[in-house]
Amino acid sequence: MLATSCISFRPSVPSRPGIDRSFRRIRTLRYGFIGLGNLGRHLAASLLRGRFDLTVHDLDRNAAAELVTRGAKWGDDPQAVAEGVDAVITCLPSPAVSTQVLAGPHGILHTASRPAAAGSR
Repeated sequence: MLATSCISFRPSVPSRPGIDRSFRRIRTLRYGFIGLGNLGRHLAASLLRGRFDLTVHDLDRNAAAELVTRGAKWGDDPQAVAEGVDAVITCLPSPAVSTQVLAGPHGILHTASRPAAAGSR
């Protein structure tokens, strides 16, 4: 079973009437990606190919080596990733691991800025 989720943080650019809501506007956001296994590393690589600002984390730092070489930043733990981005995407192996990444001692939910919305599938 694969558990994925996305935690959306308030964008650094406030939403105002007249702001361009096109694809170019979305590219200004900074993304974090946690879980760089068989699926996650390919999804994270797609964000890099799209020239998105990306910070990554995995229990195995070697899993992120290629992404970091290609321009991603490394986050020491899920909390560090979440503190430097506008949205976090996770691709994790189980609900138990997802809970640890979200609410564990250095989890995403311990960041100074609280998520505006959360969703998972």
